[in-house]
Amino acid sequence: IDTCYQLTKEKREKMKARGIKPRPMRAMVCGIPNVGKSTFINCVYGKNKTVTADKPGVTRTLTWIHADKTLDILDTPGLLWPKFEDQLVGVLLAILGSINQDIVAMNLLAQDLITILKSLNIDVMGEYESTITKEPLTILEDIAKARHLLKTNQTYDIERASEVLIYDLRKGKLGKISLQVPYEENQTM
Repeated sequence: IDTCYQLTKEKREKMKARGIKPRPMRAMVCGIPNVGKSTFINCVYGKNKTVTADKPGVTRTLTWIHADKTLDILDTPGLLWPKFEDQLVGVLLAILGSINQDIVAMNLLAQDLITILKSLNIDVMGEYESTITKEPLTILEDIAKARHLLKTNQTYDIERASEVLIYDLRKGKLGKISLQVPYEENQTM
């Protein structure tokens, strides 16, 4: 709030000099779904003024929040591109939880995640055994074995293992990982 106040100080002083009472500053918080826009606003406000959840699509309308007497913040629903030119963008957004996961098979998403992590030389099950040379489905089975995830017929539950892996990534339990490598200035996309 103090930074916003400093950025608008000159404009507010001009308004006061002309005899106009400065109105509160206005700021908008926007971004892709499920990145913490509403949580950020709650932190600025100091109380839980907006509804938050660990899934996309909770904020559905534009909502003005009066953070204090000098700042109004606009909470916005998440924004996505109307169409992804690269299918990998959609996969990454689904893995991170920015797209509703009910429309994607979790085990396929987990296999894509494993493929991406392997391409970045990140070992999914480092504490158990090396997975760099294994196939994604075998790795999911290894996760199910390590976590004792069994179905009622005593077979390993690949779907639950997939959910565990994706949940662990989202919660940072796999470490600080970036699923994309930044492009260098002279590198073509």
